[in-house]
Amino acid sequence: MATLSPNAQSILASAMDQGLVKISKAIELLSQNPGADLGELLPASAGKGASVLPEKQEQGASAVSAVSACPAVENAQAVSGVSVSDTACIPALTALIRACYPDMPSVAAEALSSAPTMEGLRAVLSAHESLFASPQFHSDFIVVTFYGLLRQAGERLDEVIHQSPAIQQALRQSGAGWPD
Repeated sequence: MATLSPNAQSILASAMDQGLVKISKAIELLSQNPGADLGELLPASAGKGASVLPEKQEQGASAVSAVSACPAVENAQAVSGVSVSDTACIPALTALIRACYPDMPSVAAEALSSAPTMEGLRAVLSAHESLFASPQFHSDFIVVTFYGLLRQAGERLDEVIHQSPAIQQALRQSGAGWPD
């Protein structure tokens, strides 16, 4: 896949902010047609082009396995809408995206990692790394409770996956290792 131009990256980020679901399809379209506009990525009716959600949904927390650690930053302040701790997680999130989508250009994965749409994942990744870095993490109480949290999150995630054939297909096509 060809590297996306800065203009194409900007269009992709805007499309994600407006609810783009099929990111890999959008990247493919932008690679083939760098002059594509936002309207081509966000068709009016479902089933065409890259596809969108009918409306923005609230982001739920889910367990994320970090490919590499992101440093926990105390007293993080917002910088351009992205907190310092979230910014520190961008390389780890980029690596995770590349592991799930090996054909995605690095520059696209990096742009997606810093997009506002990925704020929830950056926060989960940051919290995850902060917990593992904590000296209290190695206590049996914390580990058992955290394990319970991850089991509950896994069950909720399974429900979301099994309710959406599109997500199931995306998981099958990704490098995420979904056990189907």
